[in-house]
Formats: sequence, C-alpha cells, structure tokens
Amino acid sequence: MSTISSMARNNYLMLRYAQNTGQSLFNTGKSANKTSSLWSDGSSMLGGYGLLGSISSSSMSGLMGLRSGMTELVKSYDSTAKAFKTEFSDTMSDLSKASADIKKINFDVGGKSALTQTTSEDGTVTTTKSSELVDALKGIEDFASKYNDAIGFFKDNADLSKYMKNIANTFSDTTYRAKQFSGIGIAVGNDGKMKIDEDVLTKALTENPSKVGRLLGKDGLAGMADRHISFAKSQQNRLFPSISSALGINGKSSSLYSSNSLMRMSGYSSLGNLFNSWI
Repeated sequence: MSTISSMARNNYLMLRYAQNTGQSLFNTGKSANKTSSLWSDGSSMLGGYGLLGSISSSSMSGLMGLRSGMTELVKSYDSTAKAFKTEFSDTMSDLSKASADIKKINFDVGGKSALTQTTSEDGTVTTTKSSELVDALKGIEDFASKYNDAIGFFKDNADLSKYMKNIANTFSDTTYRAKQFSGIGIAVGNDGKMKIDEDVLTKALTENPSKVGRLLGKDGLAGMADRHISFAKSQQNRLFPSISSALGINGKSSSLYSSNSLMRMSGYSSLGNLFNSWI
C-alpha cells in the first residue's frame, strides 16, 4: 500500500511543476520563478513561438479538458488528506489504548513462582508461565508494537511537512534510553523502534518487576507516549499541507477557473492525461 506521503507527493509535484514552469496558475499576479520565457511569444522555444502562442477556438476543448483535470486533481488531493487524517487518528487511538492498558498492568507477577517447570518421561522440560506473567508480556508486546507503528507512520510521511518531521523525531526519542531498555529485554534500533526478547523480559519481570514498571509504566515510556500523542494531536491541522499552504495560493478559489488562469494554464493542456494518470 502506498504511503500517504507518496500519494500526496504525486498530486503536489504536478501542481508545483505547473506553477514553477509557468506564470502563476491561480491568478495571484506573481511571476514564475523558472523558465517564465516559455510563456512569452518571443521565446526561442518550440521554433521561436511561446508555449502559449495564440489561443484559437480549437484550443478551447483543451482548456476545458485541463479545467476538468485540475478539478479532479484538487478532489484527489482532498481525498488523500482525508485518508491521512483517518490513518493519523487510528494510529494515535491504537497507541493511546495500548498505553492505557500497560499502565494497568501489575508488573509484580509473583517472582520466580510465575514460572513452573515440569519434566516429561522422556526428559523434556516444559516451562509454564502464570496468567499474570502472560498478561504482562502480552501488554508490553502490544504497546511496543503500537509505538513502533506510530514511529513508522510519522517517519514514512516525514517529508509531508516540517511539523510531521518534527513529530517523527519526537516519537523516535526512545533511543536515549536504549541502554536501560536493553536491560529488561527491549532492544531499540537506530530508528527508535523496539524489539522484544521475551526470555530477557520474562527474567526482568520475575526478578526485578519494579524496574520494568519504572521504565514502561506511567512514569516511563507509557507516560512519554501520552505526551507525544497530545503533542501530535495539537499539531494535527499542520501536518498535512493543504493545496493553499503547499502552493501559497487559494487553490480552491473560483479564480482557479477564471479565463485568465485557464489561458495561463493552456500550455499544460497536453499534460491532461498525465495529470489524470497521477491521480
């Protein structure tokens, strides 16, 4: 499945390409910052004719096609933004629930009595975990998994905006406690994601449950996750750039479809199919 970032980038880059290789597409009065000469009748491009050239009645169908393509592009951008918001909400909700669950865990699983060993007739030794130990391990593993999902979501989409990149870095701060987490069976990668060694974690829970609680409970990683979630939610409206903020214009205004805007965009009528292929 494509990331939200790649979906948005496909829409955004086509809009940015159109804006940066011609005059303002949206009637803002600003000149293009690249190859603006393409739009002048005196351009040396295309055999001495500007890309616009003269607009004849035969060009109108192309203009209407471009208008339709731009309308679909805006709709696609809005659809991608909606998908992003849904994934953001689900990711934060899942992590918030896992954090709440881990804070309810009784890390004192009963010491070494939480492990019972039996030996079969053929000499095979089987270790059985108490229900309290099983619940603790499951809660920790689920929390680590949901936290990793959050890191992955923000990192995969970090190039959407500076705010997204900032939050991606925030969630990856598990690395600063990597050595402490390692002591209870949680290895932290360079990207901040966690991997659990169940044997080492089991040993920590049965021999030093208070340490596990300090590192993972409300005063540890779970509490930190709650703060990160609150921060991310406070920045939610800034994470995914709207067309307006991405291009510095009001892409949804009626000026998008004014005759002047269409005239300036007519040089891109040949890209209509390409626009649609990106949607």
